[in-house]
Amino acid sequence: MRCTFMLCGGAALALAAAAFASDSPTIGSWGVDLTGMDSSVDPGNDFVAYANGAWLARTVIPADRVSFGPFANMRADADASTRSLLDALPAPAKHPADQAGKVAALWRSFMDEGAVGARGDRPLRELLKPIANTRDRTSLARLMGRANAGLGASVVELEFGANYSTGQGYQLGIRQGGLRLPRAYYLEDGHADAVAAYREYAAHLLTLTGWPDPPAAAASIVAFETEIAKASWSETEIRDPLRTLNPTDRRHLSGAAPDFPWAAFLSGAEVDAAVHLNLETPDSVARIGRIFKATSLSDLRAWLAFRTADRAAPYMTLPYQEARSRFQRVLGGPAVLPARWKRGVTLVNDAMGSAVGELYVRSHFTSDKQASIERLVETLRIAFAAKIRSAVWMSAPTQAEALRKLAALEVQVGRPRAVISYDRLNIDSTDLLGNVIRAHDFDWHRRVAAAHGAWNKSDWRFWPQYPTAYTENRQLIFTAAMLQPPFFDPHADAAVNYGAIGAVIGHEISHQFDDQGRMGDADGRQRDWWAPADAARFREQAARLSKQFSQMEPLPGLHVNGDLTLGENIADLAGLSVALEAYHSSLQGRPAPVIDGLTGDQRFFLSWAQSWRERVRPERLRSDVLSDVHSPADARIIGPIRNIDDWYTAWDIRSEAKLYVPPAQRVGLW
Repeated sequence: MRCTFMLCGGAALALAAAAFASDSPTIGSWGVDLTGMDSSVDPGNDFVAYANGAWLARTVIPADRVSFGPFANMRADADASTRSLLDALPAPAKHPADQAGKVAALWRSFMDEGAVGARGDRPLRELLKPIANTRDRTSLARLMGRANAGLGASVVELEFGANYSTGQGYQLGIRQGGLRLPRAYYLEDGHADAVAAYREYAAHLLTLTGWPDPPAAAASIVAFETEIAKASWSETEIRDPLRTLNPTDRRHLSGAAPDFPWAAFLSGAEVDAAVHLNLETPDSVARIGRIFKATSLSDLRAWLAFRTADRAAPYMTLPYQEARSRFQRVLGGPAVLPARWKRGVTLVNDAMGSAVGELYVRSHFTSDKQASIERLVETLRIAFAAKIRSAVWMSAPTQAEALRKLAALEVQVGRPRAVISYDRLNIDSTDLLGNVIRAHDFDWHRRVAAAHGAWNKSDWRFWPQYPTAYTENRQLIFTAAMLQPPFFDPHADAAVNYGAIGAVIGHEISHQFDDQGRMGDADGRQRDWWAPADAARFREQAARLSKQFSQMEPLPGLHVNGDLTLGENIADLAGLSVALEAYHSSLQGRPAPVIDGLTGDQRFFLSWAQSWRERVRPERLRSDVLSDVHSPADARIIGPIRNIDDWYTAWDIRSEAKLYVPPAQRVGLW
C-alpha cells in the first residue's frame, strides 16, 4: 500500500513580493512566521486563524496556480531549480545517447514551440487512426491494453505494486477504470455544470481532431462514463486492503468478468502469463465488462479517441492546450495556462525523473541533511515503539508483532540508491509527442520486466526533486526536495522541526499502523495479525475520529468524508502525537526555552499549523473533498490537535472554547 504525506494540490501568491516564490522569507530566525499570525483570535475558537489569519488575509492565488501553501511553494521552488539545471545542459544532439543528453533533448522538444506548431495535430490524428479503424471489441480491448505503454485510456486499469499475498516481489493490480471526473460528479446532485463543461470539452476536442459528429459523440461519452460510475466501487470501498486482495490468474479472471476480452487486453499490454495478478475490484470490473459489451462500437471508439486526445493535448498545438486548460478550471485548475517552462519541467520529471533527480541531488542535497533526518527518524521510531508498549488497549502478542513490524521499516532519505538507466529510451529533440509516447512505452516495459524479480527499493514513486514523503512496502522515503523550510531547517528551533518534519516522519511511520496499514505484517503480507479484541478497540477509536472529521464543513453543504480520509487522519494524529513525545524526550528533562513569549509546546503546534496553511480555489477544494484520501488543509490542522491533551494545556483551552473536545471523547490510538 502507498501513502503520501502531501496533498495533490498546488500553491499561491502572497501580496508581498518577497513571499511569491516561497514562504521562507517571511519566517523568523527560529522558524515560525509571527507576521502570519492573528493574535486577536482565541486559539481555542479558531486555531487556523490564530496561527495563520494574517497570512490568509494577505494571500491571493495567482492565475497560473490552484492553491498556495508550503508544499506547493516548495514544489514551485524545486521546479524553478530544476529549470535552471535543464537550461544549463549542453545543446543536445537530435538523437542523443547519454542520460544528460536525452534529458536535454526531451526538454528542448517541449520548449521548441515552433517545432510543435509546425507539426500541427498530424501526430495525434495518426494516433487516432487505429481507433477509428477498429471493427470489433476485441481489437478495441487490445488498444486499451496498449494504452498502458502509450497514450489512451481503458475501462480497466493496471498498476504494478508489491505482492501482498506472498510478501515477495510484484503483482499487477487490475481494477475499475474509465472515469475522467471524480465519481461523485456523475452520481450526485450539484455537479451538473461540471458535467456539462466536460461534455462541451469532449465535443470541442473531437472537433479539433476531425472526429465525426462531435456533439453526439460527446453525449455518448458522458453517458458511458456515468454507467461506469454507477458500476464502480466508491473511493471509501477501494480503501479496504483485505477486500482488494484477490490473487487470480488468467483463467479465473475470465470467469470473474467474462464479458471483457481479457486475452486481447493483456496481450495489448504485453503482460506475460507469469506475472502475478490481483483483481482488486472484482464485482465492479465484472459490471464494467458488461457495460463494455453492451455499448455500441461507435460509442466505444469515440470514448477512446477522446480520452487519447485528452492525454495528448498538453503536447499538442495551442488550441488543444487551451481547450484542456479551460476544462481543468472547472475542476479547480489554474485560471490561465501556466508558463511553458513549468509544464516542460513537469513532463521531463514524469518521463525521465530518475535522471533529473540525479542532477537535482548533486546541486541541492548534502550528506549532513541526510544524516540529520536519519537520526530524527530513529528518534521518532523509538518514540513510536514507546507508544506501542504503553498502549493499554493492545494485548502483548499484538504489541510484539507491531514492534517487529516497526523494526522492519527501512528508511531512505534524499535519493534512491540506484539510478534508472534510460539507454533503451529513444529521444528525438524535434519530436515532442513521439518522445512522450516512447517514454511511456519505456517505463511500462521496464515495469513489466521488473515484475519477475525482487522488489526494487530504488524505484521510487516520487523522485528526489519532488517534495514529499511516503511509505510503500515497508519503506519510508523522504525526498531531497522535502528537506527544506518550513519542514526542515537544521538552524531552526527544535520544537519547530519536530512540529514540521518530525510530524511528517511520525505520519509516515504511523501509516504502517493506520486502518489500512495495520493489515500488513512485518514480512510484507496482507493479513489481519491483530487479536480480535485489539482490533475491535482500534476500530472503535477510528470510528470516533471519522465522525469528528465528517462534521467538518470546508464549503457550505460539503462535509469531509471521514471514512475516505481515515488513514491520513489517523496518521496525522498519531504522527503529531509521536513527534510531540519525541520533542519532549529530546529536552532530556530540561525545560524548553521560551522564545518571543512562546513556550516550546506552543511553538510545536504553531509549526504544525503553519506547515499546513493553504489558500485553495473552491473548485479544487470541492473536487478534492469528493475524491482525495487527504482531508483539506484546515481540517488537517484542527482535527489532530483537538485530540491531544498537551494542546489544551499549551494554550489554556477551556471547556467553553469552540474547538474543545471533552477528555473522554478525545481519540487516543497511539
